[in-house]
Amino acid sequence: MHWGNISLYRLGILALDKERITKASLLSFGRAKKTETFVLDDKIELCAVYVGKSIKPLTKILSQNNITIAVCTKAFFGKFGNITIDGMKIVDGISLYKKLIPDIVKKVAKMYFIDKNECTLAVTCEDVNLAMSIAENLCRDFRYIKIIAKNKKTARDIADKILCEFGAPIIITDFTTKTECDIAIKTGAHIPLVSKSAIVIDGCPEHTITKKNMINWIDVSPSYNLPYDIGSLSFAEAVMQVVGQEADFKISCFKCGANKAALDNLSVCVE
Repeated sequence: MHWGNISLYRLGILALDKERITKASLLSFGRAKKTETFVLDDKIELCAVYVGKSIKPLTKILSQNNITIAVCTKAFFGKFGNITIDGMKIVDGISLYKKLIPDIVKKVAKMYFIDKNECTLAVTCEDVNLAMSIAENLCRDFRYIKIIAKNKKTARDIADKILCEFGAPIIITDFTTKTECDIAIKTGAHIPLVSKSAIVIDGCPEHTITKKNMINWIDVSPSYNLPYDIGSLSFAEAVMQVVGQEADFKISCFKCGANKAALDNLSVCVE
C-alpha cells in the first residue's frame, strides 16, 4: 500500500495488561505505564493503551494521548465486548467487510469455477442500501441477478434503478419461497431460503448465524507483523480511517461463525 509522503498518524490499540510488550517487574508493577508507543512503519505510530479489570480510565488516557481512532485486540474484545467511548471511533472491520462483498462474490465464483454468465446471484433486500450497492457493483459481472423480497415495492425500486442505469434486468422472487441460485447474499438478520448447494455470503455479520456453505467474515492481506492478536480486517479498516485514504487489500481467508473460525467446508486459502 502506498500512502504518499505524509507525517505519522496515531492509531490506538486497546489491549489488556497481560498483552503489554515491555513486561513490568514485581517492584514496578504498581507504577507500570498504561501506554506504550512505537512506530509501525514510516506512516503510522501505534499507541497501545492497557487496562486491567475496568475500562473507566480509557477516556482520559485516550484524550491525553490524542487518540481518536482505535482498534481492539481479540483478548480485549473477549473480555469487554463492544464498547463505546464519547469522541472515540473504535473500528471493528464491519464497514470494510461490507464494502468488500462484491470482491468476496467474485472470489467465490473464481474458486468454484462458477461461470458468471451462467450462474444466478441472489440478494436479499432487508438492507436496501447494501442490496442496491451490491447489485450496482455486480450487475455487469453476473448475467442473472435475483432480488429476494420481503417488500415487493423495495425490490421493484432496486430492479428499476439497475435496469435504468445499467441496462441489466433483475428478477424478483419472494422471501417465503425457495430461490434457486448459486450464490446468495444475506443483507439482514434472516437467512433466505435458497438452493442447498448455494454458497451464502452474510452481508450482516452483526447477526451471526452458522450454516453450511456460509461466509460471514474474511481475513485480508497484506497484513502487518503486529505484536498483538488483532483481526486483519479490523486493523486494515483502522489504518484506512486513521490515514484517511483508501487502500487495496487481497482476500486471504474465508471465515464463519461467532468466533470467526476459518471455514472447513470451503477452501480456507484463497490465494
